[in-house]
Amino acid sequence: MFQNNALTRSLRNDLPCFFTLIVLPLVFSLTIFLVFLPQNVYAGQATLSWDAPTTNVDGSPLTDLAGYKIYYGTSSSNYSKVVDAGNVLTYVITDLNEGQTYYFAVTAYDTSDNESDYSNEVSKIVNTYSITATAGPNGTISPSGTIVVDHGTSQSFTITPDAGYNIQSVTDNGVDVTGSLSGNSYTVTNVTSDHTILTTFEALPSPPTLHPAE
Repeated sequence: MFQNNALTRSLRNDLPCFFTLIVLPLVFSLTIFLVFLPQNVYAGQATLSWDAPTTNVDGSPLTDLAGYKIYYGTSSSNYSKVVDAGNVLTYVITDLNEGQTYYFAVTAYDTSDNESDYSNEVSKIVNTYSITATAGPNGTISPSGTIVVDHGTSQSFTITPDAGYNIQSVTDNGVDVTGSLSGNSYTVTNVTSDHTILTTFEALPSPPTLHPAE
């Protein structure tokens, strides 16, 4: 059970925001992360994850942790929205506006609804970009078609020629990137714009016919 503390939830707006979360009345570090994942839709979203606290303010084990709340908004340390995430360590915030920077912090609460201070703050620019990957005849690229990725993320593609063929060229937005392949893999790093990837394949020479040795 949390100990009583003069700083109550009603004073939320008067509390400063710290980068190390000190929970009322817990003492622990709650670190929040942003997880960037490829998306299959064009909706702006942010995937957040964090580490669970384990002790109370007096150092005793925390046994009545009930869940977490996510606070977020479009200016630093000024959170206009709150979501009760429940007792999970990862949560996806959806319906975010494209082109907007969002700021996030997390609090923990116990079974008596005592709530901690804010965690460290993280931010995300909500931009998504499309990468269209196409393979010419006699080979494949995976994933293929159009996928959507978040701003600043990376996406890898595996290029596989058919039997009897080799990779001839790989272009990214019209630029030859064949020399950037790692084996049969090509990676678009730090995505900040749309990309179009095209692969072509060429036939291998037929082997010579070897006559019997004399």
